[in-house]
Amino acid sequence: NYAPITELRFKIVGVAIKTLDRLGVAHSEEVYDSIFRVDLEKAGFDVTNKPKLLLKDANGKVVKTYLPDLRVRHKGLSVLVELKADPQGLQASHKRQVEAYLSSSQKDQAVFLINFGRKKKNMPETDSVFRKDL
Repeated sequence: NYAPITELRFKIVGVAIKTLDRLGVAHSEEVYDSIFRVDLEKAGFDVTNKPKLLLKDANGKVVKTYLPDLRVRHKGLSVLVELKADPQGLQASHKRQVEAYLSSSQKDQAVFLINFGRKKKNMPETDSVFRKDL
């Protein structure tokens, strides 16, 4: 049942819409990261900035450390959020990036991609990867 994750996605994107309405599409990813994080916290979400995801080999040796932009927790759910500010839009490479994040984390049920650099119908451009998609 993915309804709770879909509801969480809806709420997070709602905060992103307010952030984008206030800032427009002209800023860098770092600006959106800082302001969106605070907006999420004000909306009642538990937010971790740059959580470490460790990909280990069969011997337990860390072979890669990933740093997604945010981990958002709400009502027992945990998702990763990757932010972009790309006027060209979301790319296949962005989707591969977040698939790698999700495959490296057992704590998170999904990853939401949010691109503040390109408006689509007064919304930021978004995409999602759910654990079942891997």
